[in-house]
Amino acid sequence: MASGRRFFCNFDISNNYIILCLVHSVKLTMLKRISVFLFLILFPLTFVSGQDFDMVKLYDELDEAIAQYPTYLKQKEQRIAKLKLSAVRAANPNALIDAELQIYKQYKSFQKDSALFYINDCIRHAQASRLYGQQAQYQAYLALQYAIIGSYNEALATLQQIDRKHLSQEGLNDYYYAYNQVYQNMALAVASMDKKLMSKYYAIADHYGDTLLQHSS
Repeated sequence: MASGRRFFCNFDISNNYIILCLVHSVKLTMLKRISVFLFLILFPLTFVSGQDFDMVKLYDELDEAIAQYPTYLKQKEQRIAKLKLSAVRAANPNALIDAELQIYKQYKSFQKDSALFYINDCIRHAQASRLYGQQAQYQAYLALQYAIIGSYNEALATLQQIDRKHLSQEGLNDYYYAYNQVYQNMALAVASMDKKLMSKYYAIADHYGDTLLQHSS
């Protein structure tokens, strides 16, 4: 998962899930799809990690994923509908939180506004139930979600609100990982405009990456 001290989301190119991340309109031409794919996936990963890719294979897998997109979308919507029914039928706060957390995970790279709604709901229910460890961990998830949509001020503000004394080992890992990802995204956002600021953000991201590695060992 890590490259040096920096951490990246793993992409399974053959997985239909990539379409939800890259292509939200079936009206896009193949050229546009490939352009989005190359820019968001190939260029950053090649630049950072120096990996080589089989371009023909990637094109073929992208075409296959696009063809299967409607089936994948229907299956995903069915899973979400079942989880929402579980949330409605939840017999206690823990069951409700568990159901809404799973809904958030389904939505987080699919419908970002819905993901924000459900992770905020998890935070609210955890706080009301005095499950402060879970509340703090979900706040780290919320910060990551803000980073995904480019709301970096909100992401940092959310992380600064976390009371680390309530975090479990897993929660601390999520906390440091969230900081690492937020600053990496901030670095990428300014990369073409301010190299000095980009380096500063990467240095902070590396600090949290180091802390995460030390804490996890």
